[in-house]
Amino acid sequence: MTRTFILPLILALIPGAWAKERALFDGKSLQAFEFAPGAWEIEADGSVVCRMQETKDKNGKTRLRGMGYLWTKDEFSDFELSLEYKLSPGANSGIFYRTDKNNPVNGGFEIQLMDNEGFQKKANKVLPARKLNASFYDG
Repeated sequence: MTRTFILPLILALIPGAWAKERALFDGKSLQAFEFAPGAWEIEADGSVVCRMQETKDKNGKTRLRGMGYLWTKDEFSDFELSLEYKLSPGANSGIFYRTDKNNPVNGGFEIQLMDNEGFQKKANKVLPARKLNASFYDG
């Protein structure tokens, strides 16, 4: 008798367990996101681009750095992310998820996005495979 009751209950809950697919970017607007003013723009071809700014590193050397993070306005529990990306030569970036806005690098998870060859050449060091493009980091 218990099995008869539980199975219909489980089957009744299953359809609501999966949300409908939702595109965050429609190719025209960044309304689903939060970011610093002027940091992100949409190019004519529909690409989302992070603007760069000159900064000085700890040794006083001038370098270009991305102007900031692109956050979704909504929070998500279970999700599937699909995207295409293109990196600038020597780029070191990432996709952070389930992270703390006050400490995104160490406060969550990251999928590394890196120009492996260009970054290692620019940094003048060889990185282990676990730190290269498509690596997963647990903050």
